[in-house]
Amino acid sequence: MAHEDSGYGNAGGDPDQQGDLHGQAPNGNEDPDDRMMGPPPPPPPPPPPPPVSPTVPSIPSAFTSFVDGLPGGFVQAMMATTVNGMPWTPLVVSAAPYDIYPLSQPTLLFADIATANAPLMDLTGDNLVGLISDGTAPLTVVDTAKPFQYIATGDGGMTLFAQSANGAFVAEGGTNIVVGGQAHMGTWTFDLEGGTNQVWTNAGNDVITTAAAAAGQDTIGLGSGNDFVSSGGRDMIIGGSGNDTVDATGSNDTVFGGSGSLTFINASTVAGAQDNTIVAGSGMMTVEGGAGSITVWGGTGGGTFFGGSAGNNLLVGNSGPVTLVGGGSGDQLYGGAKGGDVLVASTGNETLLGGAGGNNTIWGGTGNDLIVLTGGNNNTVVGGASGNQTIWAGSGGDVITLNGANTDVIAGAGGMDTINAGTGADDFLFINGQAGGVSIINGFNPTNDHIDLVNYAANSYTVASVAGSTSITLSDHTQIVLNGVSHLPSGAIT
Repeated sequence: MAHEDSGYGNAGGDPDQQGDLHGQAPNGNEDPDDRMMGPPPPPPPPPPPPPVSPTVPSIPSAFTSFVDGLPGGFVQAMMATTVNGMPWTPLVVSAAPYDIYPLSQPTLLFADIATANAPLMDLTGDNLVGLISDGTAPLTVVDTAKPFQYIATGDGGMTLFAQSANGAFVAEGGTNIVVGGQAHMGTWTFDLEGGTNQVWTNAGNDVITTAAAAAGQDTIGLGSGNDFVSSGGRDMIIGGSGNDTVDATGSNDTVFGGSGSLTFINASTVAGAQDNTIVAGSGMMTVEGGAGSITVWGGTGGGTFFGGSAGNNLLVGNSGPVTLVGGGSGDQLYGGAKGGDVLVASTGNETLLGGAGGNNTIWGGTGNDLIVLTGGNNNTVVGGASGNQTIWAGSGGDVITLNGANTDVIAGAGGMDTINAGTGADDFLFINGQAGGVSIINGFNPTNDHIDLVNYAANSYTVASVAGSTSITLSDHTQIVLNGVSHLPSGAIT
């Protein structure tokens, strides 16, 4: 049978989300708009697998004492200065190593490692305060238990097994690995300015800063402390069991949540420049998309995810309860399987899909939104104040409220739904084969609103007036009740 324009944005669709709804599939001869409305969008692909942690080196069980008896061929030069600014004093020159400890005053060391078979340095001096490594070969260090500072400037890089209660590490080049292997490792500051670095923290409340994306790609594994990471971009950050914060000032970060809580903040104010991926874990996670676009895969701990204002955000719930808030046009918000989620559209045209568990609350925005309820009971949908919203009711009992003067399309799906019509010209669609659902429509305006029957034969319904309301029964036993409507004019049903 013939149908009039529905105002529905088809799934493959037009940019303005306008199209006709017909009961047959496209055959290639019809107008591009003249086709059957597509099914609800499929769920997004599964999130990427969790990261495979690089092999974290372990502290050797035995090693040579620092410098004493060291083969001279390993070290090109090693010098030291007292921290009061005394000139550098050579301690090792080529083949003449010297035992430099115990030290009588705080001392800063400078090591220039020449060969690839660099020695292991055990920093056991009582007054050691820092080490600067500027060699071309890698250097491995096990530090003292006292506060210590490291600067790695050479191409060889440094592997540091941190044991200090407090310390600082500055990476300016090379490939550097810092392992907080001791439970008593305290609060450290890491400044990763260059090179390719790995930092694995432990129990302290650490501060980690990485440079802009062009300077290198870093891997940061957070421990049980409450850590703060300021990321310049292109970093992989693995959350720990503490209360961690990641402040992203660059782009292309990948963040994996841990068992603790994690707050991700896209701090840059440059619109469209930040495309970060977040994979939540078993802890609670809060994500703020900032000025860019963001992809967030929810975990078992749930959380609150805000899309970036640049739009085209992908926010996906999992088994934990989530609140998903869109940031701009082109967003996709998918609730989790267990339900109990809150989805909020923003400006522009967005897609919101409620999870199958039910008990979801979905708020339309100001654009032409597509809202899909996939199942479950007790879902609540509130349409936006503007735009042409398209709402697919689920198979459960839903409450749908249409707001404003916009034109809305409601697709009955066999559930026990209550629909509160808006002030605009609303189009209510019912598709043959939905198997006996009941839709109670409040506020139906016979002058402006319309009921569109899809794939039904002509005259396949009966109309009855009951206590000042109109009851419509379709051939598949679907029932439509128009509360407070005693008479339907010709053309109100097609």
